[in-house]
Amino acid sequence: MEPWLIALIVLVSVSAFIALVFFLWLFVLPRVIVHKMRAMPNPDGEMTYPENFEELKEKVTVQKNLVYPSIYPANKYNLYLPKNCNKKVPLIIWVHGGGFIGGTKDGGDNVMIALSAADYAVASIDYAVAPEHKYPTAIRQVSEFTAHLQAIYEKNPSIDCNKVIFGGNSAGAQIAAQFVATQSNIALAREMKITQTIKPSALILVCGPFSFSAIRMFAAKTNKSFAMLVNIWGRMYFGGIRWHKGKKEKQANVILQANAYFPPTFLTDGNKGSFEAQNKKLAEKLKSCGVSVEELYFDESYGEVPHEYLFHLHEETSQIAYKRICEFLEKI
Repeated sequence: MEPWLIALIVLVSVSAFIALVFFLWLFVLPRVIVHKMRAMPNPDGEMTYPENFEELKEKVTVQKNLVYPSIYPANKYNLYLPKNCNKKVPLIIWVHGGGFIGGTKDGGDNVMIALSAADYAVASIDYAVAPEHKYPTAIRQVSEFTAHLQAIYEKNPSIDCNKVIFGGNSAGAQIAAQFVATQSNIALAREMKITQTIKPSALILVCGPFSFSAIRMFAAKTNKSFAMLVNIWGRMYFGGIRWHKGKKEKQANVILQANAYFPPTFLTDGNKGSFEAQNKKLAEKLKSCGVSVEELYFDESYGEVPHEYLFHLHEETSQIAYKRICEFLEKI
C-alpha cells in the first residue's frame, strides 16, 4: 500500500475518532449526567412538616395539575386557596427549583400550603427544563403563565388581581427574579422577546443563584472536576461551548440586571453549600437602586443551614424564615 494512502487512512481515522469524542462530550455526556442527577435523591433532604401541619391543611383548598396555555410542555400548576377568607387575597406565583434541569411544582407543597394558610393564594408552576428545553424557555413560560392570570381571576374572584407577588427557590428564584427584571426593563424584555404584562408587588427569593459567571469562577478556583461539571451544566442550560461569554449569561445575571424598578424584595439563604454571597450582592445592588430589601441569613450559632432549608418546616430556621416572609408580605 502506498505511503500516502496509509497516511490518508490514518488521518481520516484520527479525525473520525476526534469527531466522535467531541460529539460524545458535547451532546451525549451532558444528557447522561442529567439523567443521573435527576435520579439522585435531594442532598438537602425531602420536605418535612411542622407539628401543626394538619391544621394548616384544613385551612387550604388545593387544585392540582391545572393547565396554563404554553407552546412548551410541562405547562401545569397547582393552585392553593385559603378557605373561609372574607377578604381579597394576594396571589403568590412560585417557581420551583431543580438546578434548571429537574424539579416539579409539587416539591414545595408544604411551604405552599403554609403560605396559603396565612391568607395568600399561591400558584406553584411547572416549566420545561434543560437540556431538552434550553434558556430562556423557563422565563418565557412564566410570561405565558401571567397571560393566563385573567382566566384564573375569573374563576377565583377572591384573588386580588392588583397584588401579585413572585417567588422561587434555588433555580426558581433566579427564574422568578429574571422574569421580574424583564418586567422592569423594556430593553431586556425586547431582547428576550418577552411581553411586559404585569407590575409585581413583591419578590421572594430563597437560596437563588444570581450570577452564573460567579459560579463558574468559584468552580475554577475549587477543583477541575467541579469546574468541568459547571461547564457541562452551562452548556445544558444555555447551549454552546462558550455559554459564559455570550449575551445570554449577561441577561441571566440578575445582579447585573437589577434596577430601581424592582419591587420590594426578600432574600434568604442557608450558610452551607449555597449562594449566600450572591444573595448579599443582589441585596446590595437593589439597595443602591433605592429598592426596599429585607434579608435573612444564619450565623454559625444555628449550625449548618443547607441550601433549600426553607422546606424543612420542622426546623427552627425554616420556621424563622416562614415567619419573616409572612411579616414581609404583611408590610407590602
